[in-house]
Amino acid sequence: MLKCSLFAAHLTKSPTVSQDVQTFWNECRITITSYRDMNSYYYNGYTTLEVLDFDSSTMSDFRFDVKILKFSQTITNLVTLDFDSWQTPNPNKNLEEVILCPSITEIGYKCFSGYNKLKKINLENIHKLDRYAFDETSISSVTLPIDCTGEFVFLNCKNLKQITFDGERASFDLNLLKGFLKLPRISFTNNPLIAEKNYGIVWLQNNELSIYTETDINEFQIPDEIDSINTVAFSYLTKPLKVIVPPKLSDFMGVEYGETKITSIKYLSEDIYKLSDYAFAFWSKLQTVEFSSNIMALGYGSFGNCTELREINLPDVFAISDSAFYRCIKLEKISVPNVQVIGEYAFWHCDKLTSIEFPKEL
Repeated sequence: MLKCSLFAAHLTKSPTVSQDVQTFWNECRITITSYRDMNSYYYNGYTTLEVLDFDSSTMSDFRFDVKILKFSQTITNLVTLDFDSWQTPNPNKNLEEVILCPSITEIGYKCFSGYNKLKKINLENIHKLDRYAFDETSISSVTLPIDCTGEFVFLNCKNLKQITFDGERASFDLNLLKGFLKLPRISFTNNPLIAEKNYGIVWLQNNELSIYTETDINEFQIPDEIDSINTVAFSYLTKPLKVIVPPKLSDFMGVEYGETKITSIKYLSEDIYKLSDYAFAFWSKLQTVEFSSNIMALGYGSFGNCTELREINLPDVFAISDSAFYRCIKLEKISVPNVQVIGEYAFWHCDKLTSIEFPKEL
């Protein structure tokens, strides 16, 4: 019964498919000594094959059906692992574990996509992950170098609960988190430059809140120790959250935060008098906004595409610029009792707007 297969690097003999089947069918370990013949070996018929052991950095397009895929420590010149072409038409659905050698530092596009039984892989030496590398796998935890890069790597990895970054660096590639609907726990080892707070991950070099860690609270006041907010800090919320912004962070607004999922926000600064162009554009989950100061003017497209905004009260606003509330499709009520100037298309596609408070003399 076939339990293990080894691909060796040097030619000692070159068996044909029929010779292989006849000669090695009952062997515990098979040695295939010519990579030129790899195309001829189809292992999906060997239902009991458990380990496929590569001892050569040269790989061809062939099918396999194993539980463990292992790369020998003797391989020194295999840099990028790319199995995407192996998966058509018969991807290996039984693969559970991959053991990589240190020379492999990159994993290619969709390399293990669809291997839904894959639970374990060592990624400590991987510095680049291409898109969808582990899409729909069952990996539950991974450890990555702090300088690893990639995006949409773990799409649809519903079992992934822990990502650990190892090494000393002031930040990590936040693109690695793209595709998560709910973030796994993120931790760090050997890194004094990043802090794990009870409310999120802070880059200590500039006291930046890089990722807010969701808890059971529905209101969060940004601590005074935070000096800046990363553009994706609040992009992974799964439930409503009101954020209270201290005065020194009054610039926490802008289209660059368009991926935020904050539902309510309150600014404590008393020095905000005008909203900049696109101040809250594309904040698609935003429902309410509160200011502690007297807002006098709204910039171009300041609330454009705030598709969940339902009501807003701006008693001191004097001027509303063009497209200020463009496509606020759920906006029902607005109060601007002192407005004197309203720009073009200010309320374009505000189809549910039924209550507007304007000055009587306007």
